[in-house]
Amino acid sequence: YFANVRPMLESKELINVLGLLRQQIFVEVVSSQFEKALAYHTFGDNETREQFSRLAIQLVDNKQLSPDKKISFITSAAEELEKEIADYPADIKARLALGVLYNRAAVLNPAYIEKAKTHIEEAIRLSPARQTSHFLLVDNYLARNDFNKAIEILEKTVALEPRFIGAQMNLAFIALIGGRQDITENVFQDSIVPLGSGYQSIPDAVAVVRVADAYVQRQDFMKALQWYKAVIVMDPENAQYRANIA
Repeated sequence: YFANVRPMLESKELINVLGLLRQQIFVEVVSSQFEKALAYHTFGDNETREQFSRLAIQLVDNKQLSPDKKISFITSAAEELEKEIADYPADIKARLALGVLYNRAAVLNPAYIEKAKTHIEEAIRLSPARQTSHFLLVDNYLARNDFNKAIEILEKTVALEPRFIGAQMNLAFIALIGGRQDITENVFQDSIVPLGSGYQSIPDAVAVVRVADAYVQRQDFMKALQWYKAVIVMDPENAQYRANIA
């Protein structure tokens, strides 16, 4: 029974929950259905909790729900992830999911900021080379308006994999809006100028555009032009990029 029937029942309940979501049923009903599914306590708990937390994250920006209802749902989802971590302390995926949830929900309850940091830092301790964890910690410090710390972490993240242009561009962007244009220009010289180093993919170009756009917002058009020209080299077929320097 435990090996076969209960997992099937939990899976069925999860399908019912997802059906309720498509029907836009009240969150109280959805929350109780998640709890009903988790009451079976099978190997399917991990998937059910993941779906629970994903929905909770989506509800943060839902303008049709009151803050109290959002917090109630988020609390229930977070408690389930906390149970997952209590059972499996080395579960990095669960810790990161909880970090994302608390980071996003901090706009509703500032106390979530510190909770997010605790789980993200533990995920980093368990797997120091995982860049995703470092990016979440950056988000956590940005939510505190601590740009200096966010930049410090991004610099360490870049050092983990210097050829990953996404990390380089995150550093350039955050440094620019955080008042450290010197770092942004260093990134340009170190990572954008040597375009022969494998940075010519279109996703890379999108990341560079974000920095260029940030310069435009600062009305530093000469610097923006410098970055836009690099974008054209990376993605010469994109007409929009060419229009930016017309």
